[in-house]
Amino acid sequence: MEQLPSPPPFLEPPQPAAIAVQPRPGQLTLKWSRLFWVGWLLVAGSFAAIWYSSRLIGLSTWWLGPETE
Repeated sequence: MEQLPSPPPFLEPPQPAAIAVQPRPGQLTLKWSRLFWVGWLLVAGSFAAIWYSSRLIGLSTWWLGPETE
């Protein structure tokens, strides 16, 4: 009866390289950058919602002018 070979030694999976790059002064970290862009997308969405609502009900906003009157 043949003896089975022993299993290979346990190797730990390689750990991802830690990114230790510090942002320069005035630069946003990744999380703050994402929050910044999400915030601006919400602002743009709010303006679009106000624009659409004012066109729908016929009351103009100051930036649309007399077009909706």
